[in-house]
Amino acid sequence: MKNNYTWYDRKPLNGINYYRLIQKDIDGKTEELGIKQLNFDLDEDQVLLYPNPVSTQANIQFVANTYQSISLTEISGKVLQRLSLNKTETEKAIMINHLPNGIYLLKLTGQGKNTILKMLKN
Repeated sequence: MKNNYTWYDRKPLNGINYYRLIQKDIDGKTEELGIKQLNFDLDEDQVLLYPNPVSTQANIQFVANTYQSISLTEISGKVLQRLSLNKTETEKAIMINHLPNGIYLLKLTGQGKNTILKMLKN
């Protein structure tokens, strides 16, 4: 009987990524299946916000060394929070449980690059 399994790397790096595959049987026996490589050609403009709508924590994923800061603003433009990013970061979590329900903007700023995401807090 052959089973198929799926696993998602939520933080792949741009370029070649290596994965060591190990199978563990019900009886505890393990078998190394080798190292597999996958090449990711990530778009530098690719930014992911999840979940959206958000209730407590917004998660933002982006390509490393693309942005230097993230600003959380009200729809009116008032800045509520500003976070600095280091060059190796690919994800940032922002706690928003203290904010009232409504629409907010997340602005990612980099050298010559700005990305704005609309976020719904419920």
